Amino acid sequence: MRQSRHAAAEFETMTTGTTINTRSAREAHSEVMRELGVRRRCYGRWVADGKLSDIDAQDRLERLEKAAEIIEKLILLEGVPLSVVREDDKTFAANCAAREREAAAS
Repeated sequence: MRQSRHAAAEFETMTTGTTINTRSAREAHSEVMRELGVRRRCYGRWVADGKLSDIDAQDRLERLEKAAEIIEKLILLEGVPLSVVREDDKTFAANCAAREREAAAS
């Protein structure tokens, strides 16, 4: 798949910088929500037709819902250093702090 220079630059910023590229995060959120809608419409029929088990359908939907939740958190962090996060999300804060230490070391 061909990737535009703009998209490559956005990806680089998202993966190496200390701020979140909001445009890309919002587009990603929109795409995840669109995909959730498609899957919610199709999975019932696929389960009924035996193409997908109910357990697999629920698991896949839950994973996409979690992805949407994570992207929403990233959007909220727009322009905020990754060390400044909500204290009630200690795992997320620990991961952000570890990334900042790695970036500072390189």
